[in-house]
Amino acid sequence: MIKLYLCTVLCISEINNNDDMIDKINQLLQEVEALKAANAEELEALRIKFLSKKGAINDLMADFRNVAAEQKKEVGMRLNELKNKAQEKINALKEQFESQDTGCDDIDLTRSAYPVELGTRHPLTIVKTKSSIYLHVWVSVLPKVRKLRMTGTCSPH
Repeated sequence: MIKLYLCTVLCISEINNNDDMIDKINQLLQEVEALKAANAEELEALRIKFLSKKGAINDLMADFRNVAAEQKKEVGMRLNELKNKAQEKINALKEQFESQDTGCDDIDLTRSAYPVELGTRHPLTIVKTKSSIYLHVWVSVLPKVRKLRMTGTCSPH
């Protein structure tokens, strides 16, 4: 008689555990469907809360082994549905954050900050230009140097 009582109590407690587990799954399903995140940090916190190794869904997966054999199919299906919906919702929110307009789409970050003219001048052209500048300076200064030498105010060394 005691064995029958214990067996009945254990079976009832397993049924209650299964019902509790299904209630937890349904509660988490409602939470997952109502998930909203204002920024990427909140989204990461939600991902950790639900999908990480120490998350709520993984805890239910660990408790799944305690479910009665008759109930495993139903509870397993609900648990997989919860996990899939949580992944889909978090991925959708992640895509939403990634696709948000940041206002920087028209800025080319690889472009130089200073405008660069296309092409460069040939080195010989640069040397000729500089030498012509020095030539003009020398030509303008030469008459003054000659005049100073002739007057004797400027020494050659």
